[in-house]
Amino acid sequence: MPLLIGFLLFFSSWQWVDNLEERGKLITRNASVSIYSNGVLEPIRATNEQIGGEIDLDDKTFNFRIQTPAFVFPSKLMERHVNEEYLETHLYPQAYFSGNFPEIIDLNQDGDYEITAIGDLQVHGVTKARTIKGTVTVLNGELSLKSQFIIVFQDHGIKIPTLFFNDYATQVEVTVSGELAKFSAPESYNSSSNK
Repeated sequence: MPLLIGFLLFFSSWQWVDNLEERGKLITRNASVSIYSNGVLEPIRATNEQIGGEIDLDDKTFNFRIQTPAFVFPSKLMERHVNEEYLETHLYPQAYFSGNFPEIIDLNQDGDYEITAIGDLQVHGVTKARTIKGTVTVLNGELSLKSQFIIVFQDHGIKIPTLFFNDYATQVEVTVSGELAKFSAPESYNSSSNK
């Protein structure tokens, strides 16, 4: 029985690979998220490169996720403070943004495309409906994206400790940039599928 289950899981995973190739989904190759909050005493700055996701140009859908404990801050003290007091990353280790966009993006036509991402943004375990503007650039069949938006702490149940209420702002500016490319199966898969 374990052998049968293993075979079914293996077969299902390759079916999923086939589906990605046929649909021409784009997946993140290089991406980063930076945050900035202008505090009275000290600004909060951090960068996170542990972001993954995909865009389906046929369905006009997207799905992105980020590992919240992976933000790198200028100091370990600030990193510990934000993770423990603000984001509570031990309780909410991921953030998500998924939804759709109405615009048509043509991978065969180089240029800049202004897009409107409409979906659900989940941060700190709280989901909010958001509409976020961004710019997509197509070059040689590959895609890069840039976006900047604001997250209000209160919207996602992020409580600022009273001790620090006057020290830090109540919102954070988020900047997202990344490159996406068409999914292609590894050579080992192509070799085995052609046998």
